[in-house]
Amino acid sequence: MNDAQLVAKAVTTHIGDKDAWHRSSGYGERIDLALINAVLSMRARFGRQLPDGSFNGVRGAVERYRAVHPDVNTEWFETLAAQNEWDLIQLLGRAKFKGGKSKAMGIIEAARAFVAAGLTDKPKLLANPTEAEAAYRSVKGLGPWTFQYFTMLIGAESVKPDVWIIRFVAHVVGEDIAPERAFDAVRSAAELLKAGSSELDHAIWAFASSGGLRGLPRA
Repeated sequence: MNDAQLVAKAVTTHIGDKDAWHRSSGYGERIDLALINAVLSMRARFGRQLPDGSFNGVRGAVERYRAVHPDVNTEWFETLAAQNEWDLIQLLGRAKFKGGKSKAMGIIEAARAFVAAGLTDKPKLLANPTEAEAAYRSVKGLGPWTFQYFTMLIGAESVKPDVWIIRFVAHVVGEDIAPERAFDAVRSAAELLKAGSSELDHAIWAFASSGGLRGLPRA
């Protein structure tokens, strides 16, 4: 069997029918929250709910920003582009890119790039993926896979081959693989399963990140 067939078989056997898959609600029209999530997600934990009802990790950072900028303004990127770096760090945390620049500054720069390109709402972003990716990747530190994740969070069909997706695919094919191979395997497996690539991505991520790999036979 090829990679896609192995992934599809493992999903059917160990994750189950797609009606029972764990799904992500995304961010709807809140393109700013999707951008924050995508940039902060690099080498970070999504987060879990704490005893006081708040969240830590990336989810906590996103919710802190939402609390300060609630769903009453549609100028999502314009507002984000106008943020002061230090103020945004106070909300989102001190996470940095490998080069030392704060992720908060990367988020501000990406928002400014989208505004400059005229891509300031969900329909425009989804209708112009090439221009959107060029704007996103014009910011040092931002690459193709987190761009895929950003678009997924606003409704596009894609795959983000993060550590859990790569580990799952590597496990079922029986060898270490590159992100590109995991990306292709999950997208093709989604076609075999007659599912959206984004929903399959999230189902695999939820399974793998919650310890599912421990009970998954290795090829």
